[in-house]
Amino acid sequence: MEMAVDLSVQRNPKLKSSYWTFRSSQDLQGAAYALWWPQLSLKVGSGVYKYDSTTSGASTNYSELTNLFSGLSSALSASTSAPGTSTSGTSTSGTSSTGTQSSFDASSISSAFDSISGQPNGDYFYSTLNLSLTWDVLDATRPLKIWRSKHQTLQSADRYAIAYRDNVLNVQNSYVDLLASNAKKDAYELIVANSKKLVQVSSDKREFGIASGLDVSKQRSNYFSDLRLLEQSRRDIKTVQAQLARLLNVNSPLNITLSEKFEVLGSWSHPLESTVQASETHRKVVQEMLLDVYLQNVDADLEMASYLPTLQLVTQLYGTQTGYWTESYAEFIKNPSAVLTFSWKPFDGGQARMRAESYRKLSESAYQTYLETINQVKESARSGYFKVNDGTKILLASSGQVKQAAISLQLQSDRYQIGYGTVTDLVQAQTTLAQAVLSYVTQLQEYNKSLLELARNTGLPIDRDSDLADRIGDPLASLSTLSFSSSL
Repeated sequence: MEMAVDLSVQRNPKLKSSYWTFRSSQDLQGAAYALWWPQLSLKVGSGVYKYDSTTSGASTNYSELTNLFSGLSSALSASTSAPGTSTSGTSTSGTSSTGTQSSFDASSISSAFDSISGQPNGDYFYSTLNLSLTWDVLDATRPLKIWRSKHQTLQSADRYAIAYRDNVLNVQNSYVDLLASNAKKDAYELIVANSKKLVQVSSDKREFGIASGLDVSKQRSNYFSDLRLLEQSRRDIKTVQAQLARLLNVNSPLNITLSEKFEVLGSWSHPLESTVQASETHRKVVQEMLLDVYLQNVDADLEMASYLPTLQLVTQLYGTQTGYWTESYAEFIKNPSAVLTFSWKPFDGGQARMRAESYRKLSESAYQTYLETINQVKESARSGYFKVNDGTKILLASSGQVKQAAISLQLQSDRYQIGYGTVTDLVQAQTTLAQAVLSYVTQLQEYNKSLLELARNTGLPIDRDSDLADRIGDPLASLSTLSFSSSL
């Protein structure tokens, strides 16, 4: 049984799915803690910019600038002219008090602008860079989100523990079911063999004239009844093998064989109060329901935290770079900035407040579910305790019934073969034995499963009670003597 449990733990897909769900919740908890860290982002863009001054209207702007400078040059020439100073139509000159000379050559300026306006600027490469750092200095929802992720991680861990324990219990129960089905099959094979022999005895007695056709029909009817039970037990074996193959994740269910005998697993020596207390502390479903209460309260606090102010620091470094393909690149421009943003939403029409109230009511509902879960856990522990403790008495009685029914059928078969007793008494003895075997196997099967479930729900160990095993014995072994009755 232990080997089957280990294989299932290693290979069962459902259990692995629960495990990876738990690991996922751990990563989400790490993401919640990362809210304390600032966020750094980088954006870079680049491309070719198409530009031509002959088509973009730049030449017109240059012409206007040329006319403007020409007008300024003429005005300046007239204002700076003095007696005894020569002037010309192409140039104007003046002498300052310091002896320096300044001149405006309008035609040269115009020629320069004309040369620029007539030359296409061509294509150039344009690049941008934006480096930003964002940090939530003050955020009331951050610690609440972390607490929520903690509760969700603990709840996921509880669910994985529940799935693990359920998987172990399912494998153990299937193993016990397979042992019980095999025990039924072995017992009914012996019973059918004996019934078949008794049918032959009835047929022989009819040939001798000491039995009627009715006696033979009754015996044959009982034989087919026992044969039906045998075929049902064989069907049950295949059904349980298929179930166990699913739990073990194997593709050959018919190759599953057992290495243990169908016997009592032990007894339960722990008192009732200790059993109930251990069940309350051990059952993960109780903690899971309590975490539901915490999660609803955290959601309510998150809604109310939306009314609190937040403080966010945003720093940026923005740069552009332009350059003609035929010219040198321009200097990279750096524009650092830092902004501290204060946000506050004191009123939203009561939406967040009403959602918080809704979560509070859900929390109260979850708390009542938590209390009901505790009551169910206590009930399960008490009923399991009574099943196991009273089950030992039922097992002892069922074992004695099988032994006595086998002896009764043995004696009745011998009496019938030598001419004493009727076929009705014989059929009744056979029916009693078949019912006794079925009752014993069913009782031992339920007892062992109740014992395993109680150990799973409490975490307490099962006592290997050799004295109880000796008292129960192996009543099915007494059936082997039925096939060796004396001949007629």
